[in-house]
Amino acid sequence: MQNTDSDGKSLSFQEIIKTWTERLIKAQIPKAEWSVNKIVAHILGKKDKQGVDMKSVPTETTLSKIEEMCGERLKGTPVPFILGQCDFLDMTLLMKQPVLIPRPETEEFAKIIIKEWPFDQEREVKVLEVGCGAGVLAVYILHKLPNVKCVAMDISKPSCELTMDNAKRYNLQDRIEVIHGDILTDSVVSELSQRGPYDVVLSNPPYLTTEEISELDNEIVQFEDHDALFGGNDGLDVVRKVIVESGKFFKDENSVILLKVGSWLTERIKTFLEERSDLRLSYTDKGSAGRVQFCQMKLIK
Repeated sequence: MQNTDSDGKSLSFQEIIKTWTERLIKAQIPKAEWSVNKIVAHILGKKDKQGVDMKSVPTETTLSKIEEMCGERLKGTPVPFILGQCDFLDMTLLMKQPVLIPRPETEEFAKIIIKEWPFDQEREVKVLEVGCGAGVLAVYILHKLPNVKCVAMDISKPSCELTMDNAKRYNLQDRIEVIHGDILTDSVVSELSQRGPYDVVLSNPPYLTTEEISELDNEIVQFEDHDALFGGNDGLDVVRKVIVESGKFFKDENSVILLKVGSWLTERIKTFLEERSDLRLSYTDKGSAGRVQFCQMKLIK
């Protein structure tokens, strides 16, 4: 894109943003205007376009960066991967492909966890997060609750690396251990239990079924990690494993499981708990957002 109009006049940020937004809309790129505004603000070191003088003219270097990043968005690359970061509540965390980009529902989950923290905030608490992704939940909890320590694990090595990078970003690396492995294997369950016991077992697990995976938007299919989404034929592979192994993870009768799952799965989870009465776990809804449900499980006393 040239930095001048038909009369040879240099284009302002407002005009450049308008032109790129139109290009993205024509290419059917989702959230076109938001994408361009976010890219331009990032390049200028701002949180959003409110701090940008829209009538001013970008330098050649700035224009080149806008061209490059908006060009990536035109190819469908998600904005957090283009910027190398994403906003998560009051934090800005690092992102890289193909680690799953945190959704707004995960922010709601994080807020509920802190708001309804089941322990005195002065008490030392140990958390196990199964499937940490970019580490947003673990890092947010550590950031908000200074007496918490965490063990986070994920099947994806890039996710494990990113979780530790985000912990270091907020100087929390001394309070977290990151384990690369598959929760569905006995060896990883054994390793995690040896690093416990835990007051909280936390998970935002993969819970999409085979059918639901086939219906995902192309942008997700092309750029994000399918292992972070696919929960088996019925969506409950990881959820069931976490529930069944809770006895190996729990510290005592006050320990809890906190989950974020698809709302369509809650009845199946309740049925599973009824079938496995030997696990002695009760189920409690903790709120919902969109098509997801937040829930808690704890030992029946």
